[in-house]
Amino acid sequence: MILKKVRNVLRHDLWDYKVTVSSFCSARCESCLTWRIKQPKYMSFETFKEIVKDAVRNKGKVFQFHFYSIGESTLNPLLQQFLN
Repeated sequence: MILKKVRNVLRHDLWDYKVTVSSFCSARCESCLTWRIKQPKYMSFETFKEIVKDAVRNKGKVFQFHFYSIGESTLNPLLQQFLN
């Protein structure tokens, strides 16, 4: 799943965006199966732009925008471009 848009538990009129920009993981945590993903992927810049457009369309309703869900976000070589 690339984007997980969930209602904020405390404020049901607001959204939390949980964006997976990388499903790669360099850790081998016993409690997590992310590192066992057979074909991990990086999010493309085009996909990220679509997510940001969705967030802008919901302006005023976005509570938090997370750069994680599964995987290690800093492993995506495009992360700096996403942040700009």
